[in-house]
Amino acid sequence: MEYFFTPGPLLPPGLGWPLWGKAHLGWLAGLLGLAGLLCFVYRRLEAGGRRRMRRGLALLPAAGELVVKLWLAAQGCFTPWDLPFHLCGLALFLCLWQGFTGSRRAGAVLWCLCLPGAVGALLFPEWHWMPLWQLQTLHHFLYHGLVVSFILMQGLAGEIRPRLRDLRFPLLFLAGAVPLAFLCNRLLGTNFFFLALPSPGSPLEALAVWGRGSYWLLYALLALLVMTAMALPFEAAARRERQEGL
Repeated sequence: MEYFFTPGPLLPPGLGWPLWGKAHLGWLAGLLGLAGLLCFVYRRLEAGGRRRMRRGLALLPAAGELVVKLWLAAQGCFTPWDLPFHLCGLALFLCLWQGFTGSRRAGAVLWCLCLPGAVGALLFPEWHWMPLWQLQTLHHFLYHGLVVSFILMQGLAGEIRPRLRDLRFPLLFLAGAVPLAFLCNRLLGTNFFFLALPSPGSPLEALAVWGRGSYWLLYALLALLVMTAMALPFEAAARRERQEGL
């Protein structure tokens, strides 16, 4: 707890924790339990209760992110890396949009892109170099866990059901977000969307073995494959429903 309120840039080295160690697995188990509980509660609510719960959960990650960013700025430790231009950072705005409007477009982007992205961030967290009991570490775990829960509870309740034809929405999102991330990376020396380098310790490292050009190509193919895989169950369910209705 000695470094709980010490911002990341001021931390001494050697305070991190291992990926897939007991602490990491404990966090994953706890967040899985939280997601299961929220999904259980959400499916049993009426329309009005679901709307209030959806909006409340959309606001929680945004509120946490705002508090942490203001705290970093007050400490003089806000850097370009803290800008919300990673996929999970942009998920904050998509959650607010979808939570308050029920947008099908935002729902497709959240399910096909942000859900696997947030799960990947929890499985291979970039923040494991910071102490386990530190404000940013707790925030990162809870933020990504809430994003996963927000998306998953609506998917399991049948409110987010992207079909293959809806893949145009995450593709359009990427068409706008990736050039912005690339420009920021060039100007600020950041690594948004992991376009400059793969996340250390993640499966993305395997895509970079043949150089940057092949990394970008394989990264794009992987993203397309993941988006398609996320939409396929809903596509198959819709086809079964059509056949049963004939």
